[in-house]
Amino acid sequence: MNVNREKLQAMLDASLESIAWRQDKYPTGGIVESDERFDNGFLYGAGKACYPRTALAEPLLYFGMEDRLRRIIAFWKTCQDRDGSWGGSFKVDEPWPYTGPNRDRHKQQTDTAGYVLRQCGAYYRHTRDAEWLKNNREMIDRGAEYLISVFDEKYRMIPGREEAIIREADGEIDSPEGYHVHINAACEKGLRDAAELALSIGHETKAGRFATYADKIKEAMAEHLWDEKEHRYLWGMDTQGKPFRGAMWFSLMPWYINCVWDEKASSTFRYLWERFYDKDPLIRRSYWSNDFTDLLEGKHSYHTKYSGAGPYIAVSAAIAQMLIWDGREDLAAEQINLITQYTDQTNLICEHINTIHPGSEGSFRIYPEEPYAVDRGNLMHMSFFLNLAMLLCDRGIIQKNS
Repeated sequence: MNVNREKLQAMLDASLESIAWRQDKYPTGGIVESDERFDNGFLYGAGKACYPRTALAEPLLYFGMEDRLRRIIAFWKTCQDRDGSWGGSFKVDEPWPYTGPNRDRHKQQTDTAGYVLRQCGAYYRHTRDAEWLKNNREMIDRGAEYLISVFDEKYRMIPGREEAIIREADGEIDSPEGYHVHINAACEKGLRDAAELALSIGHETKAGRFATYADKIKEAMAEHLWDEKEHRYLWGMDTQGKPFRGAMWFSLMPWYINCVWDEKASSTFRYLWERFYDKDPLIRRSYWSNDFTDLLEGKHSYHTKYSGAGPYIAVSAAIAQMLIWDGREDLAAEQINLITQYTDQTNLICEHINTIHPGSEGSFRIYPEEPYAVDRGNLMHMSFFLNLAMLLCDRGIIQKNS
């Protein structure tokens, strides 16, 4: 694969250093979403917000950071609410259940429970630490029971509020409520991990209960969210069961979260590829995370409220990984080269680059006028890069320990 190996190695080393620096700064074990040495961590509570939504568990284990994963799970344990849930974000220096304003909206990001359970499952599979499992069994069970408690019997999925802006035929929707494929994929995965952990300590009935609900969610996603005519997963439907027909890359989460690939994954991928690849006016061959056409046409868009719009360079890491799974290594190399080209001297991948609109948060500008890179080292987006880095290490393109 013809890629910039030296830059990729520097990015891997910088990413792992950034995680260690963030976690070691506070005694709580939390890892804040932004590295405040860059961009001042301004997007996420003055650099103090920790988000359960991150694909970080497997990379931490792969790169020898078991202790860091154990510490962040301990942080989530102190943040768990009485009903077993986790909300959208927590302060790294105040690790307790969220009691602030908009508490109900905070709790609507139901997939966070799935993400924490996934971290627990990954940790135990890697370490087989029976004492750890004994000490955390109650937290895990409560998290799984919470997901079951919000399971909707009518649609057989878990409702939630997706952290996204989506363009539908009748206009944009900001943070839509409904039954979303990403949220349900994360919850399904979390329930399966909870089932595996329950079985590990001989709780067969409980394990069967958790697995049964995971099966229900998987079957319902296929029934309600798979579009047979267009051969792709929809990204969700509203609370009344009306499908959202816009396009968003989160539609790929059932496969990305589980590291599997099949024909439905491939056809969904190709549907999105046609709509998001090489559409940007300034950075060619890049990939959008969702549809910015309204902005390009000078129409109103909620993207102007936030940190701007343009190619999601970090999402390109996930896209590159899936291109490899899909057997299109030339296009994967192209996306990887975009990543290395547009990651600056910090060597921390940014969330996105503003090429269309600078947004109202911060003092961003439009590429190539600096600063155009949004949130270098964003933890969720950096976890996409680290998952790709695992694959590149396995292929000998970069070194696991440089």
